[in-house]
Amino acid sequence: MEELIIQFIRTNPILANYNLTEHDINELAVLLRKHCIATHVEHVVRMVEEVISIDPTMEWKEILAAAAQKIVQFLHADAASIRIFDPETEKLVAFGSYQYYSETGREKVIQSGKSYLVPNILNEPDYMNKDVVKDLGFHSLMAIPIVIKGFLEHEAIIQGTIQLYYKEADKEFDPLEVANAELMARRVSYVLAKKRILDLQKLNIQKEKIVEKIFVKLSHREGIKMKDVFQMMIPELVNIIQVQSCTLFSVSSDRKHVQIELEYPSGQEIHQICCTYAVQDHPYFHALLNDTETRGDFEYERITQSYILIKDPLKSRLSNDDLKRYASRKNVNSVLLIPLAAKNEINYFLVFYAKDRRQEFTEYEIDLLTFFGKEIMKALRIEKLDDVLHDFKNPAVAIAGFAKRTKKLLEKEDIETVKEKLSDYLDIIIQESVRMQELAIYPNI
Repeated sequence: MEELIIQFIRTNPILANYNLTEHDINELAVLLRKHCIATHVEHVVRMVEEVISIDPTMEWKEILAAAAQKIVQFLHADAASIRIFDPETEKLVAFGSYQYYSETGREKVIQSGKSYLVPNILNEPDYMNKDVVKDLGFHSLMAIPIVIKGFLEHEAIIQGTIQLYYKEADKEFDPLEVANAELMARRVSYVLAKKRILDLQKLNIQKEKIVEKIFVKLSHREGIKMKDVFQMMIPELVNIIQVQSCTLFSVSSDRKHVQIELEYPSGQEIHQICCTYAVQDHPYFHALLNDTETRGDFEYERITQSYILIKDPLKSRLSNDDLKRYASRKNVNSVLLIPLAAKNEINYFLVFYAKDRRQEFTEYEIDLLTFFGKEIMKALRIEKLDDVLHDFKNPAVAIAGFAKRTKKLLEKEDIETVKEKLSDYLDIIIQESVRMQELAIYPNI
């Protein structure tokens, strides 16, 4: 370190005007290292420790706001905002700020992956949000990329940006200032990575609870039907994830109609049970059952293979007049449709409603509810398989028994004297074999 300082002093054109002796240069180098650099390093270490000590159990917005405040204080900025974007859709998924309140979108720093310095916002053509000058008095900014690498192979890298705002116009950003900001960005990434790990752990724990409740509830039940599953499991799901309102629909064999089977909460039905709807009159039903819509995340709806999310029933192109009226009357803010498919055929589906103060379904909730739908179908397939295996048992025992009797007759008796009995035994074996053959192509397993 000291050699680098000495080299800097010797080659600096400003210091060369002072005709420093070799002794002066060495003394100055020691002074800078002991007092200036040591003090700065101590300050940096303290700020790093403060950033990485942010509680990762807080909500994303709270974490980002806390980090923004600490970075503003460390770098003597006037305000800061931190944005996290979805790696697939490039949409803003988390935002936190300190002394700054606009949630504008994806900036140039995300595309380049490099720090982006804007000495004068009004003169920067690539920075579109000029209102920060008029509304907040900010004239310059520094944007630093955030990268959170995936924990699994092929998992997308989450990207974001820290934007620091200054009231000073035509600001000169020195390299040390930029280096410190990039260091803080890496520490923020560390905190957010811990947050993701905790979220994944929490999600897996909740999934394990769902699986446990499903198989405990369905065990030792014979001839169980989807309505039974709904009645048993939805109340259990409330203890894991908040379910305000949910409806179970069945699909007619011709795929042209759907019927309400049950609703939750019981006794507070919002539709008439057994009411039938034409699929063609309800675009969201048609999209779910026939996969006719382009998949993607749009402004008012999200369409995926696993679910359809209507973000705003009053504005979505998948809503019809009935859904809009219902949403207005019942204060429904978002609708989530989850198919319950067997062999890629949807015979039932669940519809969840976010109502009143609950504005939307979080990614965490969507993940749990789609997982619930898949596990329900898996459990029912196992239940049916148990029934089939039980049905296999009787003909298998009969075939084995009469085959042994046939063998004994062939070994001990004259075939002519037992021909009629052998014929009866073989008829039974054939009948039971046909029965097993029919079971082997048992539908809907």
